[in-house]
Amino acid sequence: MRSNAAARAAAALLLTVVLAGCAATGADPVSTPATTSPDPSVVPAASGALDCADLAPVGLIAAALQGSAPEPVAPVVAVHPDAVFEAVLLEGVGGLSCSWRVGAGMPVYNSPSDWAYLRIAVLPDAAADWVPPQGHEGGAAPTRPIGDVEAALLAGDSGWVLSAPVGAHWVQLDLRAAALTASGGRYRGVDGSTVVERLAEVAAAAFTTIAAAPADGFGPPLVAVGDPAAECRGGLAAPGILDAAEAPPGAELVAFEREEPAASFDEAVALRAGTFTCAIVVDGYPATVIRTARGFGGLVDRFAAPDADRSFVAVVPADVPDGQAVTAYVQETGDIGVRPLAALAVGDSLHWIDGEHAGAIAQAIVAQTF
Repeated sequence: MRSNAAARAAAALLLTVVLAGCAATGADPVSTPATTSPDPSVVPAASGALDCADLAPVGLIAAALQGSAPEPVAPVVAVHPDAVFEAVLLEGVGGLSCSWRVGAGMPVYNSPSDWAYLRIAVLPDAAADWVPPQGHEGGAAPTRPIGDVEAALLAGDSGWVLSAPVGAHWVQLDLRAAALTASGGRYRGVDGSTVVERLAEVAAAAFTTIAAAPADGFGPPLVAVGDPAAECRGGLAAPGILDAAEAPPGAELVAFEREEPAASFDEAVALRAGTFTCAIVVDGYPATVIRTARGFGGLVDRFAAPDADRSFVAVVPADVPDGQAVTAYVQETGDIGVRPLAALAVGDSLHWIDGEHAGAIAQAIVAQTF
């Protein structure tokens, strides 16, 4: 079992390689012509460390997020709430995680809603580790040329993914939206190949900028990553965690070692960040997952930024000794079938809790730490 297998954001994107919208129109999402890199003058040459504004013109980003409505859209900087933890890890190791949103209606997924998010993520000096994204039934995604880069393309129930080695770096773009398999979504009625071509234009601009970036094109890591042992002890000790989760008899708290090589972009980031996982295993299945990133606690305030602030609320854990730094954000959701999430910073450690009773587990970690 891979230590990051329970990361919902990646799994949701890769549920199936047949996008319902493409199937309805008979479109082949990978049969579109190769995209030519845009005129370099469109994307100003960057000097020093890149930022998100350097990666692609806002007009291309808006076009990819347009959907079927004729009215122009104005993307705003925002990250999908489920992707905040991955963004924190990437930022901490010195990468770029850039995300824009149009529409509203978060966090409802499969009911009439018009939100869509476009993310461009760069893991520096990781091209040699690149692997194409995998469909949930196995098998690597097909590739297509984008300028001089051979990129892998995958379509799934919630959107599209483009991934490629660009120069020395691993670059991934994903476009996700609500209700792609139901009525009322932003891309209802749009041919899948049209969306792919728009996303490829964004990728072409980003690839051009990243390939031309100077040696100092990415800033230094924000976190000095060590090599913490994957052990469920201290605040992560089994007694309090299992009790807080109301785990059934026979449940175990199991530590998962980081596996190499990484099988996805997010796993590669997690390896670079030195994360490890403690999972509550019930009948052989990880029912609740706690991912820990030592040194990343100072970045927990990202859970109060757009659009994490639409989904997470700050809570004050009880029994924190004076002078100790503890911050917690818990997801508020009334959606049936949606697993709660919580982010907890205790000192310099950041914990990402995915499963039932996430808030109670966060409190248990605090209680067992002090």
